[in-house]
This record gives sequence, C-alpha cells and structure tokens, in this order.
Amino acid sequence: LTMPKRQKPPQSTFQQHIADFLVRVHGCAVLDQAEITDTEQRGFPKRYLRPILPSPRFLKTTVIDADEDGHPLIERQLCLIDCDLPEAVLQARHPALWEYLQTAAALGIKDGYLVRKRSPWYRQEQRNPAPFLCTYMGRGSDQKQPFRFIWNRSQAIGTNLYLMLYPKNGLARMLRDHADRAADVFALLGQVTGHELRGEGRVYGGGLNKIEPSELARISAVAFVERWPELRSAVQRQGELFRELSGGMCNREDRYQWATNKPMKLTVAFGLKWSASVLYCPYTCAILTSILIVRRLERAARFRRALRREEGGR
Repeated sequence: LTMPKRQKPPQSTFQQHIADFLVRVHGCAVLDQAEITDTEQRGFPKRYLRPILPSPRFLKTTVIDADEDGHPLIERQLCLIDCDLPEAVLQARHPALWEYLQTAAALGIKDGYLVRKRSPWYRQEQRNPAPFLCTYMGRGSDQKQPFRFIWNRSQAIGTNLYLMLYPKNGLARMLRDHADRAADVFALLGQVTGHELRGEGRVYGGGLNKIEPSELARISAVAFVERWPELRSAVQRQGELFRELSGGMCNREDRYQWATNKPMKLTVAFGLKWSASVLYCPYTCAILTSILIVRRLERAARFRRALRREEGGR
C-alpha cells in the first residue's frame, strides 16, 4: 500500500451565524383549532390548557406582552388542550373535558395522521415558550423582510407556522445575567435584511417565501459579536475545537473545495486503484483501504483452505 503525503488543508476564518447563538425548531403541530371562550364555565382544568399564539396573519404585533398568568395580551387569545392522562382516568377525573374530546370523532380529527401517532391521541408536542420567534412563510421584496421576528414575553407557544428561537451558549448566559438585553437581541434580529433572508430561504410561485431552521441558521450573526464582544471568545473556542476534530477543515464548503481540488489516489499492492474526489473525513481513505485489505486477506485465506482440502483428498 502506498499513499502520497497529504498536504495540510487551508485554514478558514470561523464566522458567526445564527446557529451559534440560537436553537431553531418548528413550533407545535396542533391537531385542530377551535375557539372556546367559556373554558372556565365548561369546567376545563387550567393545568391542561396552554396558551398558544394564533396564526401569523392574525398576529398584528411583533412584541407580545403577558398578563399575570402568562397569557399573551393580544386580541385573539387561544389555548391548547394538552393532557397526558389515559382516557379512562380522564373520564373519571375530568368528565367535562373528556366529553368535549369525544366530539373529535364526528369532526374527523381522530382520523388524522398526527392523532394516530400519539398516545393518548390528544397529547400535544412538548415545547417550552420561546423568547423569540420567526414566521415560517411570508412575502416581501427588496429590503422588506419576508419573515417577521417576534419578541415573545408571554408563556404562549407557537404552532408550526413559526420557528421557535431559543438562546444557547454565551447568548443564553448573557440573557440570564442581563434580562434587559433581550430588547437589544430583538432589535438586532430586526436588522437582518430582506436580501439575506431571501438568499438563504426559498421562493415559491406567486412570490411566497419560506425558510427552514437550517436555512435560518446560516444568517450572519456578526452584529451580535460586534454588540457584545464577549460572545466572540465562546464562538472562537467552538470553532477551534471543531477545526481540530475535523482535521483543520472548519466547514463543509472548505472540506468540499479541498477534496475536489486535491483528489487522493490509493494504489493497493494487488494492483487495485481507487480514487476519491469528495472526502469529508480525513480518515475515509484509511478506512476504505483497510476494508479492501481485509477482503483480500479473507479471499487468500479461503484459497489456502481450499488448497489444503484438495491436498488432503489426494
């Protein structure tokens, strides 16, 4: 086995992105929506009712304040029935709520895909209230943002029409120590240009824009580091650790460029040649070569065993 000496790949500057400071997840996929204004008169237990934000088209504000109970102070207040009790226990303890849930069969809700995958069927996805949200779809041109960032100061969660943004790492620690800086974080999110958002997202017919969590993650967060330089050290430590573990290739683009520009060719002693044009891991060549050698040794061992059997038969 002969292998040419591998040159050191180029080093790149580790950039700050939204992914370094915010965890992005979809909101809850609710089973169905129906407005009930008399939940207290119906006798529904409050601990199984969670406040939830309405659809973005019904949300007219980008800063959501809360009342004493944590419910959002907006015109259209909604709640989500979230109960994990078995049906028999729910019927015995809370008959009013159980009777209301029985109407789901006539509405066809129990035939849905989500219902069939949950046990009990009325249990919801578990999400904590996110301090910041981003609308999942929207329209906009030029500098106008196609998606809205929302500062959620209530205990309401969002549906899957929102991307829920949770601070992490240095940003989470900073907001725990300085809660008043949440307003500055929201202001910096509002400064993201429409061109940046449309460049990372996707556009459908009629000018409808959509952005996924992984696409929002690529938005530059340099403004965060410029505003709070102490966040830079944590991000740089993460970048150096990742660069060390990945053999000096700090992101996917660098790894792809390095691999395609420097294809590695292996020549096995048996005359087999193998080349790779895309190598994301520096150990890929060694692993594949080891597999080829093991297979060759296994074939040689089978050949020797066959010779011994043939000689013994003579």
